[in-house]
Amino acid sequence: MIDRRHILGAAGALAVTLQPGGVALAQLPAGGQPTAAPRAALTAAWVNFEYAITWERMNTLQDVMTTLVDRKITDITLMLSSSGGDLAAGLSTYNFLRALGIRLTTYNIGNVYSAAMLLYLAGERRVVEPSGQFLIHAPSAGTVIGSLSEAQLGDRVESLKLDTDRLRNLLLERTRIGKEAVQAMTEKTTFLDATKAAQLGIATEVGHLVRPAAAPLVSISQSTYHGPAPAAAATATPAQP
Repeated sequence: MIDRRHILGAAGALAVTLQPGGVALAQLPAGGQPTAAPRAALTAAWVNFEYAITWERMNTLQDVMTTLVDRKITDITLMLSSSGGDLAAGLSTYNFLRALGIRLTTYNIGNVYSAAMLLYLAGERRVVEPSGQFLIHAPSAGTVIGSLSEAQLGDRVESLKLDTDRLRNLLLERTRIGKEAVQAMTEKTTFLDATKAAQLGIATEVGHLVRPAAAPLVSISQSTYHGPAPAAAATATPAQP
């Protein structure tokens, strides 16, 4: 759960901390210390996420997005660069983002690989840097220590087939890639540059976005995900005057 005692302010900067109860957002004034402030008519914010797709990190991202939406933010730009990770966690977060009812822009600022593609495709507006890159491949199972019975191996294979079908269906729904091309792409490792991704409808445009001065930037930190003790979950970039 989010600690709702912290209030999103008008200064254009957010502090995000991981607490025993979850993620909290607070205003950072000129002095850099969180303070309670009256709500302002902010409607847009940016979120930066540059780590692997895991359940823990997706839960943190969902907490941050929930807090922003609760504070009446209706326009969010999600900056992404990720090597991928857990397909189920990525798919769950894709569905979560699609259900928020906001104007979501996803922005590939480097590499969007594997399961990170699911987060990227959640945006209605999908921008990629000219140097950005994408990777698509079939889901794979992790290494299992110990032995598996024939039935257990069969279950694992069936699970992989279902995951592959889910990935293919999503690509068909959200892009202009044809069925045969989707099948071919998910049978091997496929790298796509920005131009090709735009041609296939993965990206809606190629370009460089600049954050408006009034829009807060929440940058989720890798240090968020280590250790049981409370730690800083993000750094805040103040808006420029």
